[in-house]
Amino acid sequence: MKSVTKSRSIHFVGLISLYSLAALGQWQEVSTIPPNIGDAIDAVNDLTAIVTANNSVYRTDDAGDSWIDISPDSGMIIVDVSMTDSLHIWICTSYPPTIQHSTDGGATWAVQYDARTSTDFFNYVEMFDSQNGIAMGDALTGQPALFLRTTDGGLNWISMNTTLIDKSSGDIWRHVDFVDANKGFFFASGGGTSSQMFKTTDGCATWNVTSHPENRVHALKFFDENIGISIYYSKYHLTRDGGATWQEFAKAESWGMDIEFHPEDPSKVWYCAGHNLYFSSDTGKTWASQLETNNPIDIVITDELKGWVLTRSSVYRTATTVGTRGDIQEPEQFSLYQNYPNPFNPSTTLRYGIPEEELVTLIVYDILGNVVRTFSAETKPAGWYNQVWGGLDDSGQPVPTGMYLTRLQAGSYSKVIKMLYLK
Repeated sequence: MKSVTKSRSIHFVGLISLYSLAALGQWQEVSTIPPNIGDAIDAVNDLTAIVTANNSVYRTDDAGDSWIDISPDSGMIIVDVSMTDSLHIWICTSYPPTIQHSTDGGATWAVQYDARTSTDFFNYVEMFDSQNGIAMGDALTGQPALFLRTTDGGLNWISMNTTLIDKSSGDIWRHVDFVDANKGFFFASGGGTSSQMFKTTDGCATWNVTSHPENRVHALKFFDENIGISIYYSKYHLTRDGGATWQEFAKAESWGMDIEFHPEDPSKVWYCAGHNLYFSSDTGKTWASQLETNNPIDIVITDELKGWVLTRSSVYRTATTVGTRGDIQEPEQFSLYQNYPNPFNPSTTLRYGIPEEELVTLIVYDILGNVVRTFSAETKPAGWYNQVWGGLDDSGQPVPTGMYLTRLQAGSYSKVIKMLYLK
C-alpha cells in the first residue's frame, strides 16, 4: 500500500531500464511466514518490514528470516500500519478504534488517539514524515467521516472533516489515498447517495467531488495530486488532471487489491490481483505478470526500489531493483538521484551512477555553501553506488535541522539536489 512512502511516500528515482522477463525471478518468498496474515505491510528497506496479522503486528529485521510479535495489546484488530524509520511506527486499530505509536520499533506503545466517540472502524493511517500524517475512520450514523491530521508526529490528531456525513470506506485503506498531508482522495460509500470519489487539497477541511466514471472502485492510488489510477473489475481508469477527466484501459485481471507507483516515474506501476503481481511500464496501457502467487493483497516499494508483497499466505521481497532488468547492468549515463527518504531522520541514502571510470566527488553542503560532509573525491569504476548519510559532519558531529545540498561532480557532469534533515 505504501511508498516510503508508504510510500509512499516515499520518493526515489529508479533505474530507467524497462521491465524484462528476467525480472520474474527477482521476487522471492521469505523463509519464515508470520502467522495469521492480515491486510497491510510497510517497510523502510529490504531488511526491515512490519505486517498486520488481524490481532497482531509482526516485525522482521532480517529480510523475513524471522518475525517477532510487536503487538501493543491483545483483542484488537490492527487494520493499517505506517513506519517512517526503523523506530517510529504507527498503527490504526478497530474494536476499539485507536491510533497507537511506538518510538522504539514496537517494544512499547502509546495510544495517541482513542476514537470510540467518532468512529467504530479505522481504515487508514499514513505518516509522510516524522511529523505529518493522515488517518481515516468510517462515519458513525449521522456524523461526518473521521479524517484526522497531525503535524507534530501524532501528539495531536485534529479532526478536520465536517462534511461527508455518513460516509465510509467500502474496503479499508484501498479507498483512501493521500500524496501528502494536504492532498488526498477518498472513494466514499453511504450517505444516501451513490458512491463518489472526493478530493481535498487543504488537509481534509474541504472536499470536492471528482468526475470518476464508475460508482465503485476496488483500489485507487495517486502518484501526485494530478496523476492517479483506479481499478474496477476489468476497467483501469487513469487521470492526469486530479480527477477532472479519466481515460479507460483494459487491465490484466478482474479484481485489483492494491496499486503502487514507481516513486519518481508515474509510467511504471504495479498492481496485484487474483494470483499475480503485475507491472506496467506505460502507466497501465499494457501489463505483464511479474510474480505468480496466492492472492497478493498489498505492495510496498522501499529504498532502491526494492519491494515487498504481502499475500494471503506468504510474504515476498526483492533484494534487487524491481521493475527493471534482472541482470546487473552498468549505468547508461551519469546520474544523481533524489535522496530517500526526504525529509529524513535519522539517515538517508544517496544513489548515483557513472557509466565509465571517472574522478567522482560527492559532497554535502549547508545552505550557505559550507562543506559539511565529503563522501567521495576519488576515481571510481563504472557502476551504481549508494551512500548513506546519517546527519553527521566530517568530524562526526551531528548537524542541525535544516536544508542541505548534495553535489555530484563526475567529469563534466554535475548535479545538485536538496535534502531536508529533521530532528
